[in-house]
Amino acid sequence: MTVKEQRMKKIKITKKRTLNELRQVKNYGYVTPSPSKEKDLKNKLPKWFDGETYDDGGVVTNRFSGEEYQLTAEELSMYDFIMGATMMTEMNIKYDTRMIADLRKGLEWFKENNSKAHMVLLD
Repeated sequence: MTVKEQRMKKIKITKKRTLNELRQVKNYGYVTPSPSKEKDLKNKLPKWFDGETYDDGGVVTNRFSGEEYQLTAEELSMYDFIMGATMMTEMNIKYDTRMIADLRKGLEWFKENNSKAHMVLLD
């Protein structure tokens, strides 16, 4: 086995992350996936959802407890929307009643679609 093959095998086993991904995990608790090019996810998310959709899911870490949970692409899209809306309200950035209503709808959607992840990540 060549050195390159050994390195590739090691990367597959350890799932080595890039420096940018490590920074994202440190700052956000998860790796931000690339935006979705598929519109199929919009069919699985509620009609009112106007956030970014992702092609792939990912592992998200609770920012307080450190617990991790694997999310699907739809769940990760909604989680990202919820966290963004929460951050805007906590920082008193200009927001309106529609955003607050959508935040509540997002939390309810998450609770209905994956109650375990909701308890680990958002409760």
